[in-house]
Amino acid sequence: MGAPIQPTESPETVKPRGPYTSVVRVGEAVYLSGQGGLDLSGEVVHGGIKEETHQTLRNIETNLRSIGAKLSDLVTATCYLVDIDDLIEFNAAWREYFGSTVPPARTTVAVASLPFGLRLEITCQAHIGHQSDPRGRDSSRR
Repeated sequence: MGAPIQPTESPETVKPRGPYTSVVRVGEAVYLSGQGGLDLSGEVVHGGIKEETHQTLRNIETNLRSIGAKLSDLVTATCYLVDIDDLIEFNAAWREYFGSTVPPARTTVAVASLPFGLRLEITCQAHIGHQSDPRGRDSSRR
């Protein structure tokens, strides 16, 4: 029998506005539903794509922390932008947020629209229990 599915909720995370779970852990794998730039009251943050990107990444980090993971555990992300012309600012905010952390593999696509007036949504997966060296290589395979 495989590892049980463990959904989580935390007072620090934005509550889903639909019939889904924001973050699920199955063994060492963590799956996050699409996260957007919503504050705790469920409103889209103001300030453009840069602030929306930072809020989205803060929401991802909070969800990860609620299940025992951290930003450096992310392995892949799919990013949806309503306006592909926001890509330069989005990339700049992404770089600022990750800093010296090795960012996950990423795909970014343009979409016609997103719910709630969001300009950005990110879905991602993480793996808990791996070790990375400073160059981002998985040291558990050595």
